[in-house]
Amino acid sequence: MTANTFEGDGAKLTNLNANNLSHGTLNAARIPNLSANKITTGQFTAKANLKLNGHWLSGDGDNEGVYVANNGNVGIGTTTPGAKLDVSGNLKITGSANGVIFSDSRKQTRSPRVIYTPDTRSGCPPSASANTDLWKQTFTLANTASIATFANAISAYGGRMDIILYVDGHAKNHALTDSASVNWQDLHLHWGGTLSAGTHTISVRSSATSAVGCGRAWGDIMTLIFE
Repeated sequence: MTANTFEGDGAKLTNLNANNLSHGTLNAARIPNLSANKITTGQFTAKANLKLNGHWLSGDGDNEGVYVANNGNVGIGTTTPGAKLDVSGNLKITGSANGVIFSDSRKQTRSPRVIYTPDTRSGCPPSASANTDLWKQTFTLANTASIATFANAISAYGGRMDIILYVDGHAKNHALTDSASVNWQDLHLHWGGTLSAGTHTISVRSSATSAVGCGRAWGDIMTLIFE
């Protein structure tokens, strides 16, 4: 063996410093203790476990990559991960079908959002036929979602009158008034459930003619979506 040449199988090489390794292939079975401070280019393949206890895994060797703590927790942007995965910074998920799967196997693909639709009709109460949509909101889901929807209205009617919340043309919740004379009364509706991917419509209807609403200020539908 000279300073430039080594011949043999390397069976007795146990402490090899990589400061002087510039190119070539090393058999991991022959170098159980390799100081890899100077491996800066090329590819490294580990056929067994790659132990990173308390160290960084980074594309350029700096400390902005993935950090594996001694307890096995993994940190991105932090050296003190407090969970199996601890991210200090934004977590971005792309693709409409991708999301976060929770321990109950439910998956959320978007952040929660609210859709608000006011009753914009004029009149007090506005002219409207019975059992038709007085006002409505329409939205599209890319994936199955959990829904919570609420509707408010006022009515002026003598006798019994029902106001109904419809989801995709199906009655989901009723409220009623029953007055001997025409008096203004508050009405509140709500429904919660699951809707599949596609376009959906939520609307408010009345069993009486021209009995619900006043001046665009007293009726609305608000829907909270977890998709």
